[in-house]
Amino acid sequence: MLTLQTMFTPPADDVSNAMATDLRARLLDAAIALMDEGTDPTLRAVARRAGVSPMAPYRHFADRAALIDATATSGLYMLKADLRGSAATDLSGRLSGIVRFAVNRPAVARLICETPAGRDGLADLLTPSAGAAAGRTTALALAIGFIRLTLAGNGAAAAAAAAAMGAGQVRRDAAGGDDA
Repeated sequence: MLTLQTMFTPPADDVSNAMATDLRARLLDAAIALMDEGTDPTLRAVARRAGVSPMAPYRHFADRAALIDATATSGLYMLKADLRGSAATDLSGRLSGIVRFAVNRPAVARLICETPAGRDGLADLLTPSAGAAAGRTTALALAIGFIRLTLAGNGAAAAAAAAAMGAGQVRRDAAGGDDA
């Protein structure tokens, strides 16, 4: 049997792959929306929010832990896009951008801090600014600290501290380790 395919009809495999990718993105968007509302993103709740069958998420995520890891990774992409838009290249600029992100997307920022995938991605995001491995660890600790400070309702203090780092107003005393 001869099948005719026009130049406007993609092959069946491409269509099913595109639909699967679209569904995965819809499920991740639904998980983030639920988190932003303060609702636990269970697989059932995510399916309900995305308007799909309760079993649909299981085609993309083995369990809730896999959904949470994927959502943290999706949140990192959102954060990277925000930082790219601000053109922040130094550590203090990136930390300021992270504080802004945490103010605007607290649930996603919290998830980034709480999951191994999120912390690893955050460290990778800061590494070009921080330099060596010790710088990576320090930068990650600062970022998580600033996010937690922001989430505790002290976003202005976190933003001021990040800006002060960039202005050179916060220095470590080599002997005592005190802020100058």
